Amino acid sequence: MHFARAAERSRLRIGCYSGEARQGDSKYKASSGIAAYDSAVRSALDAVHGVIGHPIAAKLAFMEENNAHFNPPQGVIAFGKLLLDNLRGNDFDLKVKCVVAHEVAHTIQFEDGYFDLALTDVTVRRNELMADHFAGCCLAFIVNGRGRIDRGKLYQQKPSVQSAFQL
Repeated sequence: MHFARAAERSRLRIGCYSGEARQGDSKYKASSGIAAYDSAVRSALDAVHGVIGHPIAAKLAFMEENNAHFNPPQGVIAFGKLLLDNLRGNDFDLKVKCVVAHEVAHTIQFEDGYFDLALTDVTVRRNELMADHFAGCCLAFIVNGRGRIDRGKLYQQKPSVQSAFQL
């Protein structure tokens, strides 16, 4: 029983994975190797920062994996090249903004002590739902040019936003 608890404490606390990931599995890089991907993620970070007006307390990194995650011990938000490959297509930039906003939400949760809670299915689900909610709010403001929210503009983008949340 103690071994299971120790293993659970040593893995990344919160992240968004298409498969199980452990702290040492990712090799972070400064670039995805594709300029358009790097630019889209950096632009999305700027857009989210512009909406929330709060410093993003993590460095940007890239990896080869099919996921994105926030790694609190290393202070990194990492985006997988394979994930970005899967997001390509219609409304690529909007989909990237959705994932970026979700991961930025995890940095805020970490700052506010949500990661200090015991890691259970309930707390993970709650933190993931909070991050999705945050991302949705950010996207509403981004789509509307940071002005008054127009539901018509949101409904026009609905398929793209839904596809980003179904990763």
